Amino acid sequence: MLLDVMGVLGFILSIVIFIITRLERRKTLVLDLECICGELSQKFKREIEIDGLKNVLKEDMIVIRGMNTGQQAIVLDKNSFKIIGPKKNVDINYTDWFGLKDIPHPLNPGESFEVGIFEDCFTYAQGYKGFSKDIIPISVEVSDIQDKLYKNKSKYKLFLEVGAIKRQC
Repeated sequence: MLLDVMGVLGFILSIVIFIITRLERRKTLVLDLECICGELSQKFKREIEIDGLKNVLKEDMIVIRGMNTGQQAIVLDKNSFKIIGPKKNVDINYTDWFGLKDIPHPLNPGESFEVGIFEDCFTYAQGYKGFSKDIIPISVEVSDIQDKLYKNKSKYKLFLEVGAIKRQC
């Protein structure tokens, strides 16, 4: 009787360990949004100067930061980046994106990246053409070459009056 109970418990334990191992080894990408006002990172400055856009160095940018927190490498599809707003999604074909060339290929566990667009491009796509006091819900998504979709888990809002992105709790 005791051996039967121990055998069943051992079987259940092996199934639980298998499930936990599968969950730990899956691909996980953490995406975060930030609005950088006026000061651009050195990486974006170099890319803008190469493109001949020196007059926009003081523009506000929406920056997506991503980090592979899983146990497997992820090969991102650089053409699948999308910032989602209430009226229109801003994808790679709508405006210039900065930092796409610098994304590691593949994105190994623990590695991170930054890509960004000008805030004015996003707000123009949402129908705002100038100063506004509105608050826009904003999110981001990207997929890998196997079409697995990664989204940010937190909800963000873009405050147009001050040019800041705030995470909702």
